[in-house]
Amino acid sequence: MRIDEIKEAVPSAKVTVYPDTAKGAEAMLRDESTYFSNGETVVRARPDPEVQGVWEVITSANVRCIAYLAGYKDPWGNVRQFNDFEETD
Repeated sequence: MRIDEIKEAVPSAKVTVYPDTAKGAEAMLRDESTYFSNGETVVRARPDPEVQGVWEVITSANVRCIAYLAGYKDPWGNVRQFNDFEETD
């Protein structure tokens, strides 16, 4: 799916659609979370092998989080309407 097609699938003009890349996941987390507020960097970013737009990101502060990027389909085929993230153990 191209970025312009993804932007058309996400109706909210307030939602930024990030590319499905390590840089895209990092950019979303920098813009929408506090994981990088103290100058942390990405130590590792790895995509979910089966679901587009889902990334595991580990920061230099040893925080592991999962980034869910808007505009990509979830496992049930629904296009994610918002960016989201969660911290994991």
